[in-house]
Formats: sequence, structure tokens, C-alpha cells
Amino acid sequence: MAVIRVGLCNPNQSIRYGKNLLVNSQPDMSVVFEAGSSQEVLAAIDDLTLDVLVVDHRLSGKDGVWLVEQLNRKAFQQGEFPVTTIISAPFFSVELDIAVMRCGAADFVVEEAGAEELLASIRSQAHVNRDLEMAPLIDLFQGANLTRKSSAEFDLKLANLDGKLLDILEHFEAGFSDTEIAEKTGFSKMRVKQLFKRLLTHFEFATRAQFALALFEAGRLQPEA
Repeated sequence: MAVIRVGLCNPNQSIRYGKNLLVNSQPDMSVVFEAGSSQEVLAAIDDLTLDVLVVDHRLSGKDGVWLVEQLNRKAFQQGEFPVTTIISAPFFSVELDIAVMRCGAADFVVEEAGAEELLASIRSQAHVNRDLEMAPLIDLFQGANLTRKSSAEFDLKLANLDGKLLDILEHFEAGFSDTEIAEKTGFSKMRVKQLFKRLLTHFEFATRAQFALALFEAGRLQPEA
């Protein structure tokens, strides 16, 4: 059985200890790294082998969203795909939910949801390149009154897509699942996932939700009529 290698970043040592016990109590998980600050994570990340990093949003100085942004930027600059990150916080807000997507974290877990929610998130995010339900996301973006904006850098990357990646993008924008994209393009489902990872890497996005947010703000995603 493959074991999910988990990192924990939380400024509260007692909370970190509790999450360590929780994760290590699972037969398919193991805590392999702990830190109390953004600086510790950034200093160690190049030497770590992690599947999932759980980051508390309430880090002192720079918060969890800032840390994830830095980790993702650093990974892409080094020609690597970023480690999967989950941000935890004591409360939910739409603003924070959007900020979590924008920074490229794979999930947002509210602590009051309980231990099982965190464990389920770790398990699901260990393999983050999975289908995304587009309609609920678009509704969320609409409800948050996000500003549509143009980006020359984003537009240039769009213009430089090759035919296969453009095909995947257009089907993604239409809300099709990987299985449906495979049926429509003739690619295998595994090939669709490989191409999607190439697509994310091209734009330097860590998750499909982060990509969907950028597409929405660029005016390329519209709510269903």
C-alpha cells in the first residue's frame, strides 16, 4: 500500500502535535515534515519529498496563502510541478475560499469540520489532477462579483498553445469531464490527464480550480444560460 507523505506547517505547536498524531494514526499516511513558519518551509522545501503539505492560514508575518504562492512560484521557476497544498483555517469565508484557489492550493479545510474532513482532503488531494465540476465554480465566481480583467501575459500563453492543448482547454471550458474529453478527442483518459498537466504547467497553475478562476476573470467562462 502506498503511503501518503504529509507535511504540516502550523505556528501552534500543540495543534501541530495533534495533527501529527491524527495523520500518523492512519495506515496510509505518514508525517515526514513539520514546521512552524513560512521561512522554515521555504528553507527546507528543496530537500523534501512530500505528497501533500497542510498549511495553516494563520502563520505569523506572511499567511498561508502567501506561502503557497511562493512555493508554487519557486517550483515552476525550477522546472518542477508544485507540491500539493491544503490550507486550513478556523472559519470559512467566500473571500478566503477564492484566495485559496487563486494561490494554487488544492483545497481549503475549515477546522470545525473535524478530523475526518482533513483526512479525506489529504487522501483526495494526494492525486490532485482530477475532474472539476465547472458549473458550481462559475456560480461561486459570479456570486463573489469578481472583476473581469485582461492580462497580456495570460493572453500570450493562450496564443502559444499547440493544437492538442488548445483542444483540451476548449473542452475544459465547456465543462466536460476527463472521460467525456477522452471520448470526444480519441485520447485515452490517462493521456487527457497528461495533457492537462502540461496545460497547467504551460500557464504555471498548480490546480484546475486556479486555472478556472483565471479563465473566468479573462472572460472565457460564462454561466449557463
